[in-house]
Amino acid sequence: MKIKNRFLPLVSTAVFCVTVLCLSADCMGTHRKVDRRIVRELRRVSTAMPESAPADWDRSLFRKCGIPGDATVVAVGEAAHGSSTLFSFKDALVRYLVEDEGFRLLCYEFSFEQSLEIDSYINGASLDIDSLLSRQSWIQANTNVLSLLHWLRNFNDSLPRTERVHFIGVDCQTDMFCPDRLGYHISRLCPELGNELEGLLKALRSYGKPLYKGMADDDYDSLATLIESLRSKTEAYFNRVPGGAGEPGAEDLIKQLIKCTGMSHSFLYSAYNGGKNMRDSFMKDNLLWAKNTFSGSDRAIFWAHNAHVRVDPDYYGEEGASAGMLLRQSLGDDYLVIGTAFGRGAVTAVEEDPATGEDTPPHTVPIDTLPLPGSLNELLGKSGEKVFVTDLGRVRPRSSLSDYLKAGMLFFGVGDFFTGRYIDHFRFYEGPVAGEFDFIFWFDTVFPLTLLQSHSSDD
Repeated sequence: MKIKNRFLPLVSTAVFCVTVLCLSADCMGTHRKVDRRIVRELRRVSTAMPESAPADWDRSLFRKCGIPGDATVVAVGEAAHGSSTLFSFKDALVRYLVEDEGFRLLCYEFSFEQSLEIDSYINGASLDIDSLLSRQSWIQANTNVLSLLHWLRNFNDSLPRTERVHFIGVDCQTDMFCPDRLGYHISRLCPELGNELEGLLKALRSYGKPLYKGMADDDYDSLATLIESLRSKTEAYFNRVPGGAGEPGAEDLIKQLIKCTGMSHSFLYSAYNGGKNMRDSFMKDNLLWAKNTFSGSDRAIFWAHNAHVRVDPDYYGEEGASAGMLLRQSLGDDYLVIGTAFGRGAVTAVEEDPATGEDTPPHTVPIDTLPLPGSLNELLGKSGEKVFVTDLGRVRPRSSLSDYLKAGMLFFGVGDFFTGRYIDHFRFYEGPVAGEFDFIFWFDTVFPLTLLQSHSSDD
């Protein structure tokens, strides 16, 4: 089972559903109309972009928009995990930031453990990238991601090691589902340490894929103790053998691997048993670790869903902030947030099979309903342009648009899972929207991903 947004707190979900129902029914006559003054101001702060595929855009367009400015972390969100249009745009922006602006770190909403071999691949290792991606979710196993990884490898090929781009997963929500992978990486990076830790690693492997739902406290504590023992013995080894008898950088990677294993253990236990959701806090910590660890990576790109990159103080309810909010608190104006939005088209997603209760294979889901009245999607769709970028920093204070954006509104988004009801995917943003994103790129129509053969009929 994959971890989905189904783990959002029930209270927040209930409030969200009531809000959607009220706004969609235009309850009590409170629906706010988008008048001509608002649309006129929207057009003033927006710039039309080419209607061609983003891969064909002149990359100087990004610089003319003021991207990246002085930011050291540029977050690029997608409104749907399964859109080739949005992934193509993000790919074009990544290539611009890497090649023209000197960014050397791509932090991806992806498992830290699973990202290590992909990072090795783009840095020249003789690995079969098709085979590596075939073991990943369809969100990574698609032609958009494959093309980007090929480009990163070719870009790195002529550069000295210290100037190369790194691909680092900053998510760790499912790493403890495969505890054997920890031992694999430790032995690969530092065989001597792998031998010293074999007893503890064998004990960890004996748990197989831990069953977190309803896990007894004693079992949780036993696993936590094992992970802590691995951490302390690893610390002792590197104190005794500075740098370790392994690959360059092995010490940093192994310590972070063990830390992420502990994070994943805490997240899964909490998520499956009604506890606090710490995922975005871990993502923030991992991104800052990567930014401080890799040479030449003082400027980083954060690739994730809109929901994670936006500056939201209460994403999970009970003051559970988004990764974007935590990064803004840590970095201030050095953190730039770019969101995406769309009006119609189709995306790739899974749904629930009513017969089994399990996920369907990934498939094309049409998005052919007009944007909900009062939603940000409705507002952006009134611009008259098919593709454009809105610079929210240029919105004039006390203008009609500013006042409109200050109030809460709905914003459409799909993760990997589609509920079967379009209305369920309008998340209520309490606003102001201009404080949660710096730029929003609008695409009137989007298209689904093309999956690799290994995922084309089965997830």
